[in-house]
Amino acid sequence: MTGSTCEVMIVGAGPTGLSMAFELARRGISFRIIDKATAPSSHSKALAVHARTLECFYDMELIQEILAKGHKVQQINAYLDKEPRLGLSLNQLADTPFPYVNMIPQNVLEGIMIEQLEQKGSKIEWGVELTSLTPHANHVVLGTSKGKTKKQIKASWVIGCDGAHSKVRDELDIPFSGSRYEDQFLLADVALTSELNPQQGHLFLDEEVLAVFPMGQGMSRVITTYPSQDATPSDKHIKELLEDRFKNLSPVPVSMSQLQWTSFFNIHRRIVEKMQVGRVFLAGDAAHIHSPVGGQGMNTGIQDAYNLAWKLALHLQGKVKQDFLESYQVERHPVAVGVLLGTNIAMKMIMVRTHFLRKARNIIAPLIFNLPYLHRRLQTLISETAIQYRTSPIVFHEDSSKDWAITWIKSKVRRRLQPGDRAPNAPLAIAKTYDHISLFELTQKSPDHTLLLFLGSAAKEIKTYAKQLQQLVAECPDFLSGHFIVSEQSIDYNLLDQVDELFYLDRNGRAHGSYNIIKPTLCLIRPDGYVAYLGAAEDEKGFKQYLCEHFVLTTKPVVNVSENKKQVQAQ
Repeated sequence: MTGSTCEVMIVGAGPTGLSMAFELARRGISFRIIDKATAPSSHSKALAVHARTLECFYDMELIQEILAKGHKVQQINAYLDKEPRLGLSLNQLADTPFPYVNMIPQNVLEGIMIEQLEQKGSKIEWGVELTSLTPHANHVVLGTSKGKTKKQIKASWVIGCDGAHSKVRDELDIPFSGSRYEDQFLLADVALTSELNPQQGHLFLDEEVLAVFPMGQGMSRVITTYPSQDATPSDKHIKELLEDRFKNLSPVPVSMSQLQWTSFFNIHRRIVEKMQVGRVFLAGDAAHIHSPVGGQGMNTGIQDAYNLAWKLALHLQGKVKQDFLESYQVERHPVAVGVLLGTNIAMKMIMVRTHFLRKARNIIAPLIFNLPYLHRRLQTLISETAIQYRTSPIVFHEDSSKDWAITWIKSKVRRRLQPGDRAPNAPLAIAKTYDHISLFELTQKSPDHTLLLFLGSAAKEIKTYAKQLQQLVAECPDFLSGHFIVSEQSIDYNLLDQVDELFYLDRNGRAHGSYNIIKPTLCLIRPDGYVAYLGAAEDEKGFKQYLCEHFVLTTKPVVNVSENKKQVQAQ
């Protein structure tokens, strides 16, 4: 048995494993990625990519090709008694550049990622199966096989992205707790002709269930309940069943001309208690599986990888200590629990068994879910833009010993931006040229942390605060970039000759409004687009203390907050 070493071993080359590989590659981290399949899958499998995941792909610089090969769906309709009674509009999402679902077959998405990885010099090792895994204090030993060739690999870290039947999870003897739903489902990619809006998804609910999601180019993904059978039905039988379902459930005629791919499946809801054991992490379906309602599965796995990769990279670069990585479990496990809970509730509402309960659902559901607040809440839940990490150990927490009542109230007010929240988007302009740019573009320009200094109402102190920002960035040049944001309404244009490339104008005040900015404020945005720190600019000591607590700094920041206050007051 031959042996070798690697820094990070990724097991599984699906969307989760590929996202992990891509994020490590663009940060210069050495890794290997293996998959027991001999080649990429040719089946479409998962389909929906939501707004938050599209933001991740924007950061990875994959977004243009993904959008070009995908199909936008801007609304999901639910039909009760053949009437469209519920409509979830995604194009009203306010603070994302991607207010829609992008329907792209999983195999097409994987193809894009594989091609881009290869252009970066990375290769997937196909046909390599994990046979054993033995954790140690400072490394993990993996046994692999490819045909008759067996190898032993020593890795510093292992990421298990190997799906619902994860070998990594089994080798760690981690329970995969949960159960299976009773019903069996049929999935089919078909060519449809109908008057159904091709920019909208359609869910028909009655005694049977039928869902239709446009894929573009005349093709649609159709999912429906199907009675369990031992024998595999013929394409003719499947086509007849789908035609019958459309006739019984759809308010408009639907005809089928092509049956491209079919699959039968049962749905499980299962989750691990631990997504990290020592130097081994679990991500995606290896850690959690659930109903496909809402199309959350592939998105949750990709965001697992997106959350973990930058943290692991910082640790391997010596910029954070190992306990920094424990935030992965704290941040992502509750997200998975929430997805399981939400999809389970949705499944129970969809799969109502009795005629009486269906009638009750058809009356009550539209009254509840068409309420404006719940409609907005559903938008952010489905798009996954509502995910927050407020309890994370690596985001800033105010000293609870001071003004504890105010701190408690602030923590309970969801609409007030707090550390751990996703950083909102807003329109900006470059101060020198007035070229338009979004805050999202600004914070996603590099894989580093981004420090924003909002000036608030203190426009006359622009020079003093600009110097403060430049000094802070200069003290942490290896993981921090900085930008200065000034309200266009309060700026003194006579001062623009003092500005440099760090300065941006808040064109309509939306950035200051979204971040609840009144006075000068420091806001640190993590590489994954979440707020790590939010505090008054005059509390430079508090910001530097946060940096010292969570990062390994090459030089200790110099705290000169009293002098800073004097300078501001003297202006």
